[in-house]
Amino acid sequence: MPDRWLFQIDGKRYGPVEETELERFLAPPRLCKFMEVRRDGNGDEWISIGPKDDLQTALKRIGVVLPPKTPEPEPEAEPAAKPKVAAPTPPPAVVTPVPAEPRGPGIITLIRYWINEGADRLAEFIARFWIPFAIAALWGAVNLGLYIYGKLDYASEREILTAYVEVWNEYLKLQEAKTTEGQWQSFKDRATPRLQPLIDELTNNTSASTPIRRHLLWAGRDCLAPLVASAGGEPDRRTEFGFQQHLNAIEQLMRGESPKPLRGAPRY
Repeated sequence: MPDRWLFQIDGKRYGPVEETELERFLAPPRLCKFMEVRRDGNGDEWISIGPKDDLQTALKRIGVVLPPKTPEPEPEAEPAAKPKVAAPTPPPAVVTPVPAEPRGPGIITLIRYWINEGADRLAEFIARFWIPFAIAALWGAVNLGLYIYGKLDYASEREILTAYVEVWNEYLKLQEAKTTEGQWQSFKDRATPRLQPLIDELTNNTSASTPIRRHLLWAGRDCLAPLVASAGGEPDRRTEFGFQQHLNAIEQLMRGESPKPLRGAPRY
């Protein structure tokens, strides 16, 4: 078992400590000039150690010789490094010129992008809501077909004007001739069934956006039909003049002119 040591400084005793701990206190620079040391458990006297003494010197005075410390083995030398072989120089890289990027998309590119984006959005909308879209499209097609059919089935404005003029001319001829009551009745029976369907059609299919048809309606419903109904009696000059005013406005509109009122009361 290794020896343990006691030491005292200025009358204060310390220990017991191991040899290595004792050497730490004796190693320069020493904190005190003199100290005393002895082995623990023996009756050895205290050995004074001066400021320049070390532990080996102090122990020799009491006949204790410490074994020499085994020197630490020196680290083995590393083997000589192999000479580095320079890596072969790679061939120079071939640089391919990169074309310059355009500054920005042109207006044609943007228009195409918007068209394609709109088409994609519409296709997506139809794909998600194709049932109501199909119903709405079918409903619109049916209404459009009925509208076109009704328009094609309408009497043209020129046909209505021709019918009016023919009835009006016959009315004037009967007024100038010596017409009997039976002849007037025969005229009414022929003219009324011819005029009434045209007036009914104009009543159902006339609006502010069709000025020619409006004048045709006024001429037939408000002027010519009352004249036919009262034919054979006293002539109604005011109604006759109103009919001529409407006919004049219709002809001007058909020529693309603005209607201008007639002066006086000429016969058609």
